[in-house]
Amino acid sequence: MTSIMAKVSKDSIIKSIKNRVYRHTPKSKFKFPYRKWYIGITSDEDKRFSAHGKPELWKIWETYNPDIAKDIEKIFQASPYFMKGNTGGVTNPTHVYTYRDYKPRKTKVDPKKIIKS
Repeated sequence: MTSIMAKVSKDSIIKSIKNRVYRHTPKSKFKFPYRKWYIGITSDEDKRFSAHGKPELWKIWETYNPDIAKDIEKIFQASPYFMKGNTGGVTNPTHVYTYRDYKPRKTKVDPKKIIKS
């Protein structure tokens, strides 16, 4: 299930997102830490949580109005952050959510390079 905080200010949400990204990003990835994260806005937090596959490190904040939610999403999808996410499509988004969108790379093994013993 999702965890929702009480309504908080725009500045508090921005600060919380920045802290969360750095707290949950390996130090080796600090050059571009935000690119491994997804940000979105919604008016139905449970539906979004399920639609994204119930990701780990999911966090959601309730905003005072839809304009704040849209502003926060735009801030983190633009330079210098470049977080993943789709913009728009939600009529009255009252929530901002983030999660780490990290999928381990699949290593391709060239069968010709396998050493047989």
